[in-house]
Amino acid sequence: RRVRRCDMCGLRARRASCPHYNIWNTCGRAAPRLPTQVANGPSDNTHNSHYYDGLGVQNVYLGEYVRIDGTLVSGPSLSDLVAAENPDLDAEMRTRLMETMMALGRIKTAAEAGFAYDEMLERGNEAGEALVMGGVDALIAQTRSIERVVTALNLDSIDIEGSDSLDDPTAVFQ
Repeated sequence: RRVRRCDMCGLRARRASCPHYNIWNTCGRAAPRLPTQVANGPSDNTHNSHYYDGLGVQNVYLGEYVRIDGTLVSGPSLSDLVAAENPDLDAEMRTRLMETMMALGRIKTAAEAGFAYDEMLERGNEAGEALVMGGVDALIAQTRSIERVVTALNLDSIDIEGSDSLDDPTAVFQ
């Protein structure tokens, strides 16, 4: 019998030995999770991680962010560069960012209303699956637009890494 080891720490993938035990289901195989949930480990804050990771990408693209005191900080943006090359692509990217933030915002709102992220991932939970997959689908569409931005700006030296669980979901269970 093959012993499954944690991809993060190399320890046996069991509740008693692996500090990342919450990402393993009862049969000892990795349960599919978004990358930041794996990195966060056992936490009730995964919804915030997803949301603020998405917001950070949006802030970088738009060249602006809102400080804690509510003031807007802005400057030159990646959006400016893309719009100069291809205004339609810039509009597409802005749309993808908005769609991603809406989907991640729905996850965040549901979690803050008491629908724990782990519950969203439970097998058979259609409402949770719809929320999480809405976020995943939006992030995938956003990534495709980012790839087009890279091409439009002739940034050939950039490699966009895939995700084992998203590129080949069956690989997670091997």
